[in-house]
Amino acid sequence: VEFYVPLIKDLPFIRAFNVNAAARYTEYSTVGPAVAWKIGAVWRINGQFRVRGAESRDIGAPTLSQLFAPEEENLSGFTDELTGASGTTEFRFVSNPNLKPEVARTVTFGFIYQPNWLRGASLSVDYYHLYINNVISDVFGGDPTVEKLCSEGATQYCLTVRPISRLDTSA
Repeated sequence: VEFYVPLIKDLPFIRAFNVNAAARYTEYSTVGPAVAWKIGAVWRINGQFRVRGAESRDIGAPTLSQLFAPEEENLSGFTDELTGASGTTEFRFVSNPNLKPEVARTVTFGFIYQPNWLRGASLSVDYYHLYINNVISDVFGGDPTVEKLCSEGATQYCLTVRPISRLDTSA
């Protein structure tokens, strides 16, 4: 569902003021229901200046491969950041059927200047703030941060780490 509503027009310093809103409900067979929405406004001050802003809640469902792909092992080049040893090592790629949708909250605000004296020119400046919860990302076992977390007892990270003794430095 989407709405665009012109609220005010042709007043001093308000050539037009419009609001828009949208909402979407989605039922994913893999991760369940999700709701996304957006609300925004555009204030056209005159023929040259516009101010705009919006806030939204956005959803990104995990892919089938992120959820259900079979475990896969590959060889890859690797350098241990702690010791400087380098060579090839095995990396495991594992899906996760317990992933939840990514949920983003986005706020944007900006202005647009279209000068009358320079036909076709347009300048826009925008600010945005983006916060994402339940980020879906690849975690590589060779990452020194992951190795450190594992050695400190964060066992969920240990599942992605192979012992460095498996590093093959032969040419």
